[in-house]
Amino acid sequence: MFCEIDKNKFVENLSGVVSVLMTKTSYPILQNVFLEITDNNLIIKATDLDSYIEKRILIEKGKVKPGKAILPGKKLLEATKELLTEKLTITTKDNKIQIETKGSSSFFVSIDPNEYPEVPEIPKETELEIPQTLLEECYSYTGFAVSKEESRPPICGIYLKISENEIRMVATDTFRLAFAKKKEKFDGNFEVIIAPKVFSLFPKGEDKVKVLVDSSKIAFVFANTTIISRLIEGPYPDYERIIPQKYESQLQVNTETFIGALRRAAVFAHPAGRLIELRLSVKQNSIFAETADLGHTTQEFEAKYTGDSLKIGFNVNYLLEIISALKSEEVIMQFINQFSTVVIKPKTDQEGWQRQYLLMPIRLE
Repeated sequence: MFCEIDKNKFVENLSGVVSVLMTKTSYPILQNVFLEITDNNLIIKATDLDSYIEKRILIEKGKVKPGKAILPGKKLLEATKELLTEKLTITTKDNKIQIETKGSSSFFVSIDPNEYPEVPEIPKETELEIPQTLLEECYSYTGFAVSKEESRPPICGIYLKISENEIRMVATDTFRLAFAKKKEKFDGNFEVIIAPKVFSLFPKGEDKVKVLVDSSKIAFVFANTTIISRLIEGPYPDYERIIPQKYESQLQVNTETFIGALRRAAVFAHPAGRLIELRLSVKQNSIFAETADLGHTTQEFEAKYTGDSLKIGFNVNYLLEIISALKSEEVIMQFINQFSTVVIKPKTDQEGWQRQYLLMPIRLE
């Protein structure tokens, strides 16, 4: 095998593929990338068996010899990204793969390409086009709330539902829930639970992405990148049932003001539960935090509060993540009592969007 290729393009595409590789595995081949040279493309593939990614780089005209090789992905990236050159060549030499530039030559032992896991077929049941930015925006509003509790697979994924008139995305770890939907027209519909890792594999700067779905897989096809991922089996929790439909009191506060007060109070929040206490009333609003061997703090903040006075505890990290994800000028928090789920949302959402966040309080002693 032989080809000459732009070094920066190679490193950029290799970086995007390497991110799917497993750092610890009992199946060492999953720490490798699959290189394939065709008449006009260099194809780089990688998989962790749940997700598969393939990138294609157009090869400039010149001498090309097709071939295949399996190389250690992260070591290959380390060996090429610091090269001070515009071009590099990939060659088979003495049963090894040579990566060569002016003044630099590295040899890698290649594994037999036939040992690489079989590439999954692209789903064919449902196909539609979605703006890449829309998918990424939905994920930015919800992805942080995905559970890391592996014993409950459905909540370790992102719930994505597309119908003819809207897209919605949901994530939860049972302590908090993030919900986002936007009115949009689509030529199809589906309902799936996706591994969040998929979104980190998206290439940058694409316009549209073709999405293809069947009962077990989802594929995202970009101009030069294809991602195929195994779906997580459901059912997903009935999130709509747990969203409170009424409230007894409400806080309306400037986002920047609130985040500043929360961050100052967070300094004194106990490392174990990160507990802070909101003390809310019509006359005055503040945040209290205390750690026995450090001290305590009270941070007052300007806000509009309606309802009976309330003291309620939260994990400050969870609350800050939600407030930051809103990306709105003002935040609304709606309370039933100090023990019930709180609804958090922007005072005014972006056009076409509806976002709501639920957060479970921490019982105050």
